[in-house]
Amino acid sequence: MLRWDVAATRDVPPVVTVASRPWSRLDVDLLRSAISTSRLCQPDTWPADIDAMAALYNDEFSDVLDSILPVRVFTRRPRPTDPWFDRECRDAKRTTRRLVRAFASASRRAASAVAAPLDGTASGVTATADIAKAAKAAWYNQRRLYRQLRRNKCSDY
Repeated sequence: MLRWDVAATRDVPPVVTVASRPWSRLDVDLLRSAISTSRLCQPDTWPADIDAMAALYNDEFSDVLDSILPVRVFTRRPRPTDPWFDRECRDAKRTTRRLVRAFASASRRAASAVAAPLDGTASGVTATADIAKAAKAAWYNQRRLYRQLRRNKCSDY
């Protein structure tokens, strides 16, 4: 009978603390008005030194963003990835997700165009439907390529 020891412990990925702003909640009009009332839009208060001017820009812009869009701090526990999931797979997956969003957006536009044509003619509906059809075809092609890439990577291991 053969016997040997195998180191089967898994390294635990480190916990990462991340600070980020919820950019999807940014109100552009509010940001625009806050910047227009800040020192950034008052040239007579600008310092003559270029380094001081850069510091003024950084400080003022940070203050405006902190008042409108405060920084959130959260803890992220990265999940260990599969050995076959490399940069090429990650890029293919990212492209697939982008195409899914494009297809969903085009489908929504096509549905709204059918309900109320933009220019009052059927050509607007046809053009929007063609965009949706092209987005769907691109999404299916990308999904097919991603699955093929994944299958090829899995067969390597």
